[in-house]
Amino acid sequence: AMVEYLNKLQQESKLRDPYQYFHNFNFSEPKHLASAKSEETIFDELFESYIGYKFQTEEKVDRRIQLIQESYKIVKNDFKNFIKIHQSKQFDFEIENLKNSNIYHSNIGSIANKHDVFKMTMETPLHKKSVDKYHFLDIATIIKENDSKERLALNSITVHNYASDEEIYNYMEEIAG
Repeated sequence: AMVEYLNKLQQESKLRDPYQYFHNFNFSEPKHLASAKSEETIFDELFESYIGYKFQTEEKVDRRIQLIQESYKIVKNDFKNFIKIHQSKQFDFEIENLKNSNIYHSNIGSIANKHDVFKMTMETPLHKKSVDKYHFLDIATIIKENDSKERLALNSITVHNYASDEEIYNYMEEIAG
């Protein structure tokens, strides 16, 4: 049946018939919809929602690195006469109180992330000096009930909220005394 139909299409009289020849499709006029966004913006949004998420188009910024840089900036601008911040091999950074010479070893992480809590407990030595203080800086905005705070407290690690600029400033102010 298919071969017979193709043979009929090959005849010149059949090719001139608009219902048989594939180039003679009738299309309706393009429809325009009113939108405050440009066509390019709409296409970009559609692309992102359907397949764009599979391709990394924007560089992801590490929140931990942002908070460390913000900490350095706050200490440099507001607390340079009271505390000194520097890099550490083990921890994210160390803060030295210039008045009483206490050293605050700090790691930034989420209390809900067991890997962050485990890393902090493993990096904290069993025998601590009296001038060394250990702080876990929690960046979690939603507090979930878990046993991580108790685990950190058993290792003499204090938990501080560290999710916003205001909390960072309050933490630095507390250390500066």
